[in-house]
Amino acid sequence: MRAALLAFFLFALAGCVSAPKPPSVPVYDRSAHVVMADDHSVKRLYVPEEFSLEARENEDVHTGFGFLSDKSVLYMFYMKSERKGAEEDLEASGYQEEQIKSGKVHYAFVRGIYADQVSPVPDEADLCVVSVVVIPWGRKSEMPVIAQLLKSRKCDDIDDFGEYQQSKLKHELYDILELR
Repeated sequence: MRAALLAFFLFALAGCVSAPKPPSVPVYDRSAHVVMADDHSVKRLYVPEEFSLEARENEDVHTGFGFLSDKSVLYMFYMKSERKGAEEDLEASGYQEEQIKSGKVHYAFVRGIYADQVSPVPDEADLCVVSVVVIPWGRKSEMPVIAQLLKSRKCDDIDDFGEYQQSKLKHELYDILELR
């Protein structure tokens, strides 16, 4: 499911826009435990201490970072295209829009089998997972960022992941992104 959401969004961005100038390449500074990216809506991502960098991708469409903890995964995808047209595609795909102090964000919740969402799955994780995908939008000249926070959950409890828990998970990712 995560792959499907991400693939749709990457396709939507790649198909309907072109970047007027190449963005700076996001960099992860291990000593400061921070991702820095000047041309993006999230300039600095302070990765929580319990997460460690497991993967870095530099594709034509995005630069991505994958961080793992004992039961959680944090993904950051820095897009290499502008946002033009992408917001409408997101709303058509079920993303909700929210206006917060630092600007506008789109978000969606996903739940299911952990292995269907990410690879690798943390060793200590339960079989199922709940996650939130957040896309903050900055000024028009900035490039979009996709962030996803996945948390291990027992499959018996996955249907009890209600509005309160969703809001708590979303705000946890907002805090990591320093959006509030």
